[in-house]
Amino acid sequence: MPADFTIAAAAPMENTLALEQMEVPDESRSAESSARRRRRLARERYFQRVQETVERYKFHYDADLSGLLGNALYSFRILPDDTFTDIRLRRSSGDPLMDAAALNAIRTASGKVKRPEIVGRQTFLLSIAVKYQLNM
Repeated sequence: MPADFTIAAAAPMENTLALEQMEVPDESRSAESSARRRRRLARERYFQRVQETVERYKFHYDADLSGLLGNALYSFRILPDDTFTDIRLRRSSGDPLMDAAALNAIRTASGKVKRPEIVGRQTFLLSIAVKYQLNM
């Protein structure tokens, strides 16, 4: 079982830092791991909702996309206000129309999904594949 460590400043007698092993009761470890698990699951659900929102907007483009087949891989940052920035095409679908429609879907989804409080206010880097499969 891994030990928890804390850095404790020594009293003025030596002006040094000491690394001390702290014994943490099992219930405290359990509560901490449970909180981490809840944060991780909330973050995963948030990213899933972002993906679903992008998917919902992928056919909202001024062109007929009904016969397209393929996917475009994009990465972007999600800012603390839940808007997307630094949107970059990482792998083209091979069809400029499909790539443009996927980019439009990501831009349209920006700011639409609000993160749960437990996720925190940090910036995330996310990569998603926007898939087009015969009217899907």
